[in-house]
Amino acid sequence: MIRRALMVLTLLAATLVGTAAPARAAVAPVDLFRYGSFADDFTGSSNTDPLYGLNVGLDTRQTGTSGPVSYTRVSGLWNTGVPPKPWYAQVNQPSHPDRLSFHLGTSAIMLGAPAVADASGQFTVSALIDPVAGSTAGADWGSLVLSRSRLSWGYPTNADVDLGLTVSSAGALAVYRRAAQPIFTGSVAPAAAYQVSLTVAPLAATLTVNGQVFSVPVPAGQHRWPSLAYLYLGAYLSGGSAVTTFDTLRVSRVDTSIAASPELFAETFDGADSGTDYGLNQGLRARQPGVVANRYTRTSGLWNSSTPPQPWLSQVNHLVNPDRLSFHLAPSAVRLDKPLATALDGVAAVGATLDPVVGDTAGTDWLSLMLSPSATGNGYVTDADVDLGLVLRSSGRLQLYRRGAPTFTTEPAVAPAADGSFRVGLTVAGREVALVVNGQNFFLTLGYDLGVQEYVSLGSYITAPGPVSTVDELRLSKLGGLNHYGYFDVMDPADHADHSPEVAGYTNLNIYLEDVAQGYLDYCRPHSCAVDTQWQTFLPGSGGVWSPRGDAPGQLGRLRAQIGSNIDKIGSIYLIDEPYLKGVLQADLQNAVSQIRAVFQGAVLTLTLFGRDATLGNPAQPPVTGVDRVGFDMYCASAADLTSSITWLGTNLPNAAQQIFLVPESAPQECAGATDATIAAKQQTFLNLAAANRRITMLINFGWWLGPYPRAEDHPFTNLPQTSAKQQAIGTSILGLT
Repeated sequence: MIRRALMVLTLLAATLVGTAAPARAAVAPVDLFRYGSFADDFTGSSNTDPLYGLNVGLDTRQTGTSGPVSYTRVSGLWNTGVPPKPWYAQVNQPSHPDRLSFHLGTSAIMLGAPAVADASGQFTVSALIDPVAGSTAGADWGSLVLSRSRLSWGYPTNADVDLGLTVSSAGALAVYRRAAQPIFTGSVAPAAAYQVSLTVAPLAATLTVNGQVFSVPVPAGQHRWPSLAYLYLGAYLSGGSAVTTFDTLRVSRVDTSIAASPELFAETFDGADSGTDYGLNQGLRARQPGVVANRYTRTSGLWNSSTPPQPWLSQVNHLVNPDRLSFHLAPSAVRLDKPLATALDGVAAVGATLDPVVGDTAGTDWLSLMLSPSATGNGYVTDADVDLGLVLRSSGRLQLYRRGAPTFTTEPAVAPAADGSFRVGLTVAGREVALVVNGQNFFLTLGYDLGVQEYVSLGSYITAPGPVSTVDELRLSKLGGLNHYGYFDVMDPADHADHSPEVAGYTNLNIYLEDVAQGYLDYCRPHSCAVDTQWQTFLPGSGGVWSPRGDAPGQLGRLRAQIGSNIDKIGSIYLIDEPYLKGVLQADLQNAVSQIRAVFQGAVLTLTLFGRDATLGNPAQPPVTGVDRVGFDMYCASAADLTSSITWLGTNLPNAAQQIFLVPESAPQECAGATDATIAAKQQTFLNLAAANRRITMLINFGWWLGPYPRAEDHPFTNLPQTSAKQQAIGTSILGLT
């Protein structure tokens, strides 16, 4: 009781003992919320095989403030996720110049930056659509589809579609929401083309077609239209010669932060099923629009108890506070299961919109945002295991606690936004801290370094049953823990067969060895493909020894030019495979890192070492700096040997922020006596190793599609049913689909 009284008095006091914050910035605040307008007139692109103009010349034809945003080819179908050949969707096709045109059947494309609501709570998508060029009488249609899923196939009636609009050549209109039956139908007079504008607000969408206005309310029993959604453009053509065209595509606001980063964790809290687990961990893949996903654990939010609270104290998508994380009735907290991780430069950032007490801007109840090295803490802001804790009251007064010690002698105050909320940004680098609250900056220097991984908790301290605290728009610059899953050599240069559609539903990073001139990047979802640069930086020589290329900068520059506007498809740059087994010297490898960094600025770099040497601590295999993820391949090894390699690598990496990845064998060919069953069981071994070490961030499977059987497995889903099923389950979990 004494501790409780003292703590309440401490937190309620306007004057607290502490050290004043420094006046100048030691670390620049990182803005995790960047937006822009999007505009594409589809003019001037070169329409040649295999790109057909889709992502060609975006820097000149797209004129919005968002900058270039690429498209992804998707199936546009209800019954398969396999996209069609590239000529199905073209830009500036000679018969349909300065247009996006769909040919030969049903297909769709996805815009890589999601549409997002502005301060008024709405966004607008518009385009000029000609459902069937030269016809005003048919039932074939063009579509605008909004889905919170970045993995949608783009067909208007699919279960992951939040709003699917079809416009037929005869002027028939229909709107679908996660079902085959429309929630709205209407029509306009037949015309050669239809100027379509769709404004999406929380409770109603306004559809304007050739000047005629229709209102589309949210169906009964369904909360709201999405505040953030990916846009898919598609066509349904029943005749082989029919063509659908789009022109003057506009999106009032897109999220460029999500579009720019393969590592940003973004949480909208939108649309969760609040009837299950009170929504806390429901619908994660749809409500978390970035590449990576995270889950939550409820904690007490108290200093004197570690007992988890009742689940209804923290909810997502509550009926009264929809599309938010909300805290009710008593103090409690939630902790993100994967920690915030620093980048190689030591910087990490968190952002969120906090409303300590909904409807109140004068009280002292508060929300807290905490960083802790502990994955088991209570989530109370002054606990000893909290390295840095922000308390933000509904009145706008705030305090920063440094391992329990307050920073400000007198709590400074920040004016709430009109709705009573506070946009918070917290940037840390070592012992330097920058806090931004509703545009007001605070800087301080800690007396200790923050860890390269810190667990983020959100807590509410409400002192009566009635008040409610809410959190929205949560973002972390980078996560530790297992975040990426995929395959090595998903498109082998020997046969040019792209197998990524077979695994697209449960992977978020696949490594290509194929030449990008083959056009595969048009099929990559944002930041889901890794490009190999070993041929641009090294050349094989006699005796299997590879030497650095003298023209490497030029080769890398040509590769960057080939990637072009598809740069936002790149989730990682793959340096080289097993460099020291190829005789590469450390100095040459380090120089290659610098050369790649100069061309691919800001890219995530990945490097694979050879695990058996790592186990022995072979001095001929020293890691290098400047590589984000360093892994090793070590096939047929025991869990003990793998653990030894992990320990060796973690000890010898020069930067504590460098992350580790593993390469599971995925086919029996590598291991004598192995079977589908033993390989399937081995997948769990790798998963367990990753779960035990939050520095392990990625699993890249090896052994499929590497060439003709028996060198590798070329029909894995038929020949390895247990392994493929296990890998699908692992990937689905990592992506937040379960």
